[in-house]
Amino acid sequence: MNYRLFRTVLAGLVIVLAAQPALAQDEGESSDRAFLQYEIQKVDPWGPFALNLLLGLGIGSFIQGDTTGGLIVVAGEVVGLSLLVGGYVTYYRHLQEPAYGDAPSSSYVMMVGGAVLYGAARVAGLVFPFTYADSFNKKLRQDLGIDVSVMPGDGVAITIGVDT
Repeated sequence: MNYRLFRTVLAGLVIVLAAQPALAQDEGESSDRAFLQYEIQKVDPWGPFALNLLLGLGIGSFIQGDTTGGLIVVAGEVVGLSLLVGGYVTYYRHLQEPAYGDAPSSSYVMMVGGAVLYGAARVAGLVFPFTYADSFNKKLRQDLGIDVSVMPGDGVAITIGVDT
């Protein structure tokens, strides 16, 4: 009886040890999958940057998925351009018709304020794709369990670890 129990336990142990490599997931394979998934899903900021530079109105930010950044840029550009044009129209109207007298200082304030707001919105449209891509990629690395850290030493060594 004791011999049968020993053989049964030994057979079970052999089966478990033989199946262990098939059941265990290779850590290198897991890290490769995580890095591949990261490379597929990460956001590149250069396309949206180019669209915001060439077309404006936050189109690149909207395409990238940054709705908040796109709305800020489009609102800033539309309001800034409206103030600039409105100030110029007021100024030009006073120049054309002397009955109105000298151009009011409000037209200068509108033009300058509109130009500043429009310029700030354009600059923001160039910066937002990079900040959004950075935060999105950082969150993606955390979700995938990829830890990229720089450790100072004699030189700079980059350690990459994958949480499994």
